[in-house]
Amino acid sequence: MHPSLPKNKVEYKNYLTDVIPIILYSALTGILSGGIVFGYNYCAEFFAHQSATAYDFVRENPAFIPLLFLALILLAVFVWIVLKFIPEVKRLGVPRTEAALRGLKPISWWRTLIGTILGTLPAFLGGLSLGAERPSTSIGGSIGAGVAKLDRRKNRSPEQQKELNLLVSSAGSGAAFATAFCAPITGLVFTLEELHQKFNAKLLLAAASSITTATITSTILREVLGMESSLFHFEVSSLPLELSWTLPVVGLVCGLLASVYSKALGITCQSSKITKIPLFLKLIAVFLITGVIGILCADSLGSGMSLINKISSLNIGWKALLLLFALKALLTLLGLGSGAAGGLLVPMLTLGALIGSLLGNLFIAIGVPDDLYTTFVVISMSAFLGALFRTPITAVVLAIELTGSTSGILTIGLEIFIAYVVAELLMRKPIYDVLLDISLEDYELCTSNGGIIAELKTFFKRK
Repeated sequence: MHPSLPKNKVEYKNYLTDVIPIILYSALTGILSGGIVFGYNYCAEFFAHQSATAYDFVRENPAFIPLLFLALILLAVFVWIVLKFIPEVKRLGVPRTEAALRGLKPISWWRTLIGTILGTLPAFLGGLSLGAERPSTSIGGSIGAGVAKLDRRKNRSPEQQKELNLLVSSAGSGAAFATAFCAPITGLVFTLEELHQKFNAKLLLAAASSITTATITSTILREVLGMESSLFHFEVSSLPLELSWTLPVVGLVCGLLASVYSKALGITCQSSKITKIPLFLKLIAVFLITGVIGILCADSLGSGMSLINKISSLNIGWKALLLLFALKALLTLLGLGSGAAGGLLVPMLTLGALIGSLLGNLFIAIGVPDDLYTTFVVISMSAFLGALFRTPITAVVLAIELTGSTSGILTIGLEIFIAYVVAELLMRKPIYDVLLDISLEDYELCTSNGGIIAELKTFFKRK
C-alpha cells in the first residue's frame, strides 16, 4: 500500500477533513479569481485600446502634445502615490507571489488586491511596455490568501493553517494565470513548475480545483461578451527534414538573446534600486519617454499583444522589425526599472515573436517557403520565453494553448530545448529568480527602515 494513503477509517476521516477544505476553498478562489481577473484584464485591454487611440489622435493633431504629456505626468503621480502608500504593489507579480508562497515574506491580501488594480491600470493607459499577467497572479494569490482566512476551525494547527494558506494562494495564482491567457493547462503547469517548482498531490488538487472553476467562470463571461477563447490563431507546421538546420539557428539566437536580455533586466533593476533618483521622478521620466516614443512609433507601446497579431502577417520589412525590437526592448527595461507594477511575460512573447519574424524573413530570403513564416514566429516566441524564464514545459503548453495548434508540438519542444540548453550554459539564474532576490532585498530594506511612513518622512526631510 502507498505510504501516503490512509490505512484505516480514522486516517481516512482525517484525510478527508484535511483535503476537502483545500478543494472547496480552492474552488471558491477559482470562481472569484476567474471573475475578478477577467474583469481586470478586460479593463487593461480597454485602457490599452484607449491609449492607442489617444496616441493616434495626438499624432494627427500635434497641438494636443502638451495635453498628452500633462496626462502622462498625472498618471505617473497617481502610480507613485499608490506605490508609496501600498508598497506591496512594487515589483509585484510572479516574484513577489513566489516569495509569499515559499514563506519568504508575508502578504497583505487586501492591500495587494486593491493596490494592484489601482497601481497598474494607469500604466496600461499610459502605454507602458508591461503586461497584465504579473498583476493577475498577484490578484489571484491575494484572493486565495483572503479566502483561506475564512477557515475558522479550532482544531487546526498553525502548520496546517499555513499549508492551507499556501495551497489556496497558489491555486489562486494559477487560476489567475489561466484566466489571463485563456490557458487552463498552462495555469496548472505554471503553478507546479514556476511557483512551487515541485509536485505533490495536495498542490495538484488545489490548483486543479481553482483552475477548473476559474476557467468555467471566465468562459461564461467570454461567451456573454462575445469574446474569442484563444488569443492568437497562428498556423504552426512541422518543419520538413531538409529544413531541420534552421532549428539550431533559431534556438541558438533565442538562447543567446534571452541570456543577454536577462542580464540587462537584472542590471536595470539593481541600478534602479540603488539610484538616488526619487521614485516619482523616475516614473514621470518613463511615462514621458514612453509618450515621445508612442508619438513616433505607437506599435511599440503596451504589452505587445496587438503587435504579435500584426507580426503574424508577412508584410513588415526587416528594418521596421529591428526598430520595433529595439524600442520594445528599451521600453520594457524602462518600465520595469521605473518601479511601476506590471508583467514581463507578454512583452517577452512580443520580443520572441519579433526575433522569429526577423529570422523568418531571413530564411525566406534564402529560399525557405514563406508558408513556414508563422512557424518561425511561434517557435521563437516559445524558445525565447522558455530560455528567459527557464520554464520549458510551461512554454510548450502555453504555445499550444495560445495558438490553438498542436501540429508543430515536436518542433516547438525541440526548439525550446535547444534555447534552454544555451541559456542554462550562459545564465546563472532565470529572470524571475533574479527579480525575486531583488524583491526580497527591497522588502528587507523597507522593513528595516520602519516601513513606508519612515520612508516618506526621510524623503520629505531630505527635501
